[in-house]
Amino acid sequence: MKDQQRGPLGRRGCQTDRVIHSPGVPVFRDDRGALLGAPYTVGFLTSPAPNAGVIRSREPEQAHRIPAALATRAGRVLETAAALGYGGWCWGPGGAVSS
Repeated sequence: MKDQQRGPLGRRGCQTDRVIHSPGVPVFRDDRGALLGAPYTVGFLTSPAPNAGVIRSREPEQAHRIPAALATRAGRVLETAAALGYGGWCWGPGGAVSS
């Protein structure tokens, strides 16, 4: 990956602003962990959160950029969801999930 494709904090704790689309992922369990009678598929959109701990410990002068990097990534996830035609979805710790 080239540096110009990385986020505003480059190779430091912010990694990249890219969004990963994983379509057609089978879901086998419900929210409580029980096996479903039949699996269904969803699309996952994933974008890394800035690693605030690394940024604050290694480059504390850059910590003020964390909220903007997070907002940029959230916006890119929303743009990607719209471009792919995802109408129903939810946010999760691993990204956004289409329905």
